[in-house]
Amino acid sequence: ADYPMRVVTRGSADWQDSNVSTLRHKGVDVIIGDIKNPDVQRKAFAGVVAVVNVLGIMKESEENDFEELHVDLVKNLLELSAEFKVQRFIH
Repeated sequence: ADYPMRVVTRGSADWQDSNVSTLRHKGVDVIIGDIKNPDVQRKAFAGVVAVVNVLGIMKESEENDFEELHVDLVKNLLELSAEFKVQRFIH
């Protein structure tokens, strides 16, 4: 439907295999950063009407655990949705 899109990604360790340039070439606004970072969150939510959250992990690590990403971060993103008056949050 030609809606503008914005994607937040941590990027790729191997930029030759990265889809970032492909997405940008298709007109997608790509933000490279950690969605746990409040500055990245605010940049991602600025001016959007809908959020589709597909964030998740299959395996916990020292950096990411299930509770933090699948519960705490989702609550934070929902609060940001209210603050930025996002009309739809799809999880």
